[in-house]
Amino acid sequence: MKNLTLYIVFILFPLTGLIAQECPDTVKLSIVTNFDGPDLTVDIMVDNYTDIVGFQFGFNYDADLIKLKFVASSVNGFGADNFKDDGRGNIRFFWLGNALGETLPDDTKLITLKFTPNKVSSTGYLEISPKQLPFEFVNKNSEVLCVKSDFKEFTTVGYIVTGKVIFDNNKNCSSDSEEIGLGNWLIELSDNGKKYYRNTTQDGSYSFTLPNGVYTIRVLPRNQYWQICDDVITTVVAGSDIHSLNFLAAEFLECVKIKTDISTKSLKRCADNTYYLVYENQGNIQAQDVKISVSYDDEFMQFVGSSFPDFTLENDKVTFLIGNVDINIIDTIQILLNLNCNTTIDAQTHCVTAIATPNDPCVIVPDWSGAKLEVHAECDKINELVRFSIANNGIGSMKNTKSYIVTEDDVMRPPKPIKLDLLEAVDLEFPANGGTYRIFATQDDGFPYDSPVATMALEGCGENGNGLFSTGFVTIFEESDRDLFIDTDCQQAIGLNSSNQFTGFPRGYGASHYIEKSTNIEYIIKFNNTTGDTISTVVINNKIPNTLDISTLQIGSSSHPYSYKFNQERDLVVTFNNLTLPDAMTNEDNAQGYIKYKITPTTILSDGDTIKNIARIFYNNNSPTVTNEVFHTLGSNYIISGTEWFATPIDIQFYPNPAAHELIIDIKESDFINGEFEIINQQGLSINKGALSIGKQNIACEQLPKGLYHIKISSANKPLVTAKVIKL
Repeated sequence: MKNLTLYIVFILFPLTGLIAQECPDTVKLSIVTNFDGPDLTVDIMVDNYTDIVGFQFGFNYDADLIKLKFVASSVNGFGADNFKDDGRGNIRFFWLGNALGETLPDDTKLITLKFTPNKVSSTGYLEISPKQLPFEFVNKNSEVLCVKSDFKEFTTVGYIVTGKVIFDNNKNCSSDSEEIGLGNWLIELSDNGKKYYRNTTQDGSYSFTLPNGVYTIRVLPRNQYWQICDDVITTVVAGSDIHSLNFLAAEFLECVKIKTDISTKSLKRCADNTYYLVYENQGNIQAQDVKISVSYDDEFMQFVGSSFPDFTLENDKVTFLIGNVDINIIDTIQILLNLNCNTTIDAQTHCVTAIATPNDPCVIVPDWSGAKLEVHAECDKINELVRFSIANNGIGSMKNTKSYIVTEDDVMRPPKPIKLDLLEAVDLEFPANGGTYRIFATQDDGFPYDSPVATMALEGCGENGNGLFSTGFVTIFEESDRDLFIDTDCQQAIGLNSSNQFTGFPRGYGASHYIEKSTNIEYIIKFNNTTGDTISTVVINNKIPNTLDISTLQIGSSSHPYSYKFNQERDLVVTFNNLTLPDAMTNEDNAQGYIKYKITPTTILSDGDTIKNIARIFYNNNSPTVTNEVFHTLGSNYIISGTEWFATPIDIQFYPNPAAHELIIDIKESDFINGEFEIINQQGLSINKGALSIGKQNIACEQLPKGLYHIKISSANKPLVTAKVIKL
């Protein structure tokens, strides 16, 4: 088989040099599918197959969903040596006939394949593609023909189970004609330990395609303020479709829950940037007098206009007067913000925050003091100072002493206690040295909102010794936007975005991208048309990893209208139809788009566990483009602090930090005697230890796994200091 492959490649390819650049004719290949019981039969049909002496082409299929069973062909002499399946979804076909050539009537089966499905209720793809093997169809005149290929989706067959999630407005646990369906709710189906998910359409409908079996179906409420009459249904599929497996959802406690989400497909200096603000009432009652304020730093950004006409404008904020919003309503506002040429630089980070009102908590813990900490930041250029203010702007004084910390770039200063009376504030000052400063202030016990910490970052205040300021540190930490009603979007200003991007915010700390277990991860999948053609359809397939809690998923803003669904167990499929997406070389701005969603890690994960995520993007139903992989590592107390002293501080330095190959411990204290170092990992295990003396000592760390470590220094058999270091 190997010899035959080489023979075809080296015999057919030289023929291309003997003919004109334009092929004389076109062979058309198309895909026809049919289910024979559980097996999938795939016929590759051919037109214009005249006097063909040889061919080769590739075929791609969804190997997660189906497994190849056999291959047959109508051409003479086609056998097992004429195809190669790599078991990963790629088949190569290659065939050589006699010198007279072979002709087949139009609409003839060139090749027939049969597959066995691995999964139920799933949608996959089939594709004739030159990706694995370049197209070659050669006739008896030594002419290389053009080839028109095909792409096709299919869904494994079974019996259809359908139902609705209905708003039980009168709470009688019965569906009445005037009651509406609830869109964007998640339905979970369990089958022998496996879980499959579907989302309801805007009218509340859902469906599964299933073989015979016993299944458990349950609805996942949007929030805790809904109650379901029967939230779990067990059904038996036995040879027929099942309809009207409905869930009745009623209010458990009246609550307004306005969700906002805002982002932009790219952020460019010296240009008007379009931000897309989506809002939705996920509560169980109508929201009245809704307002959404969008704030930005007016030193760098200016409001240009919006698609929503009713707004008020201040220096650094535009407020949209939305009015009443019924449940199950979703809408989008486009906002133009200009990023100033003169006051910004490339790679600088700019944040935009959307806040919806009303946003009062629906349930308040009796022990909550009423305190609400808010952080304000200011760059005082006249006095060359970074100023922060932590203020209690709630309705009561703090009952408990909490703490705040300050980071400069990625280094943490020691925590400080904080306990503020009502309307009391603490003011902080730091040198404007070009570092990126951030404040984290912990809220009082019983705080009724989802974000337990008030935080704000300030970048670009002052200059360092090189006349610059640090960039890229704002987005490594989470913003205070876990609640539905608030969303902060921070992005770096970039030039041309020539690639597809998958980004997770916060980006995470250090090379391991550390985040805390409760972090709300915001994923943005950006697409960019570099195909050379106008794109009418973009499909994004993102398999949500098991390390993420799919019940917490919130689809956010997007650049274009879309529909979404779930395939297989956890495949999120987002489809953008009816686009006119030009090529990036023709129209850079309009060639791009994005979709954003938020989700949290599963609660069963532990420190050190990694979350990896990746997506595939299909343009005009062609072969997928695979994005970069995004990953985060769960951890706690991972931010580098200067040092933690157990005795009187001495002159000692640790660098570089983070370290890739070696760590230098530099001791300049003359009284330092009988020293020892010990490297401890996050699990508390001692990894390395040795003696220390005055001066510099190089500690090899190249063999250590990437991550966070503690360096413990002792002198005269007594602990002296502990420092954190990051191994790259």
